Amino acid sequence: NALADFFNRRCADVVRAAVEAASGAGPVRVLEVGAGTGSATARVLPALAALGRPVEYLFTDVSVGFLQHGKQQFGRDF
Repeated sequence: NALADFFNRRCADVVRAAVEAASGAGPVRVLEVGAGTGSATARVLPALAALGRPVEYLFTDVSVGFLQHGKQQFGRDF
């Protein structure tokens, strides 16, 4: 979906900029509420990994199925 792709890219840009602007010695914490199938996550995580900065990313959803999907899709690499 071209519209969803556009907004997921913008989301990744905004989150990356926020992490870059954050100060402090510890990891930056990012909370994704209602991650669903992870379409935004798929853009955000690589953008954050490219920064080389420690980030604690919490993928949340009310559906156990979506949480399992997220763990399988992103857990190994991120």
